[in-house]
Amino acid sequence: MLYSNLLMYNFKVGDLVCKGVPHLEKPIKIGIVVEFTNEGFAVHWTSADENYFMTKNNSIFQELNNYYLLGVHYYLHEEEYPFLNLLNSN
Repeated sequence: MLYSNLLMYNFKVGDLVCKGVPHLEKPIKIGIVVEFTNEGFAVHWTSADENYFMTKNNSIFQELNNYYLLGVHYYLHEEEYPFLNLLNSN
């Protein structure tokens, strides 16, 4: 199975991670851990599954998708998020 339930505090800067959903056997977003602090860590999403997110080809939609889907997201260590998984360790 592609997804395991890793605890979020196991990630470190430079790790390649993915975000998935239980009913799919492939990641819907792939990114890199770019920051790690005592409170949490940040992931810069680099790619997203276009079929899952139903992206549009219009330029305004591309800009919005890049901002919201491929931006940086901050996760707190105390929050458990079972769909975020390690793809490749730094």
